[in-house]
Amino acid sequence: MKSSSLQFWLTDWCNNTKLSSCSLSAQGAWMRVLRVLHESDECGVWRLPFTALARAAGVPIRILRELSTNYVLKGADEKATPYVHVPRHAGKTHAPVILVRPDNGPCWYSTRLVRDEWRRQQRGLKTRFTSSNQPPSRPPTGRVGERLGDGALKSLKKEQELRAEQEHRSRALHQEKAYLCNGNVGGVQ
Repeated sequence: MKSSSLQFWLTDWCNNTKLSSCSLSAQGAWMRVLRVLHESDECGVWRLPFTALARAAGVPIRILRELSTNYVLKGADEKATPYVHVPRHAGKTHAPVILVRPDNGPCWYSTRLVRDEWRRQQRGLKTRFTSSNQPPSRPPTGRVGERLGDGALKSLKKEQELRAEQEHRSRALHQEKAYLCNGNVGGVQ
């Protein structure tokens, strides 16, 4: 399933020294490139030539080249290096994982987008119910109509008692007003 949103961490953007070394126009163009990479069939990866990426993003080739030269955009039109990610969690380094295999054709990618998509998929694997990953089986807590306690019942009874008391007071007040309106003053008939 394709994600409809793109996480944008402002501190990562501001602290990215490779991106900071680019011109302001290249930094702004990078947002357009991220959009195209995010919407591609393989999230974060563009497997068409460099010029096609520039056209799709609406970015001049010289600005896109600046992003590539500063290693903000990785890849090549031929013989790109694969992107190998080394997962780290809780102070432990895990086995390296190849996230982008360039094959023989053009391959351009954002390491951040590719890594975030891989992490999203890994987290999703742990939440899916499979034949070996099922929620614990528990017997039902009660039958339909069976009393499970008196908490709700007590509050219902109390509410009914309050209504009855209010109705009683209202009737008594109404009777007293009617009595007084009929000319009976001072309790004398």
